[in-house]
Parts: sequence; structure tokens; C-alpha cells
Amino acid sequence: MNAKHLLAELTRARESLQAAQLLQEKELLADAVSRSYYAVMHAARAALLAHDTIAESHAAVRRLFVEVMVLPGRIEKKFKYHLVPCHIIHGPDPVAGLKSRSTRLS
Repeated sequence: MNAKHLLAELTRARESLQAAQLLQEKELLADAVSRSYYAVMHAARAALLAHDTIAESHAAVRRLFVEVMVLPGRIEKKFKYHLVPCHIIHGPDPVAGLKSRSTRLS
């Protein structure tokens, strides 16, 4: 395990989550969702690095997370769904239903 890379991924995850929270507060929901996705992606990469597994792409992170973390029972199966891109679950715009409530005209 490369502790330096693992800590870098955890830092990126934390920063992405903080950015998502700030964007949500400003009601920039599509960008908040994007940053949230990256927070999860970086946290998953860190988990893989802790098990000496390197993933070079988002698809590889999703596949390897299931293989290395979920199937062996290191993490609950429900968490594998957090790595599925939002557009697969919700359609092209995951916050489409929220925009009408949050759009400001001023």
C-alpha cells in the first residue's frame, strides 16, 4: 500500500465533499451532485489502495470496488450502488425535478 497516494485520495474525497456542500448551500445542485460523485469516487479509490489495488478509470473503480470490497464482505453490498453514475439511475439530469423549486430569478 502506498500511504502517500491513499492519503491524497482521502484528501480529494474530503475536498470534493466540502465543495458539494458549499454548492448545495448556493443551490447549484447539478454541480453539487457532480462533486458528490467525485467524493465517493476518491473515497473508493482510497479503499482500493488500502487493499493494494490501483484503478485507472472510473469504470475500473466501480468494477474493482465490487470485486475487492463488496464480494469478499469488506463492505456492505448496498454501498456498491453509490458508485453507479447518477445518469444511469436517474436519467441525464439527476436534479431535473429539483430545478423548478430552486431556480432564482433575481
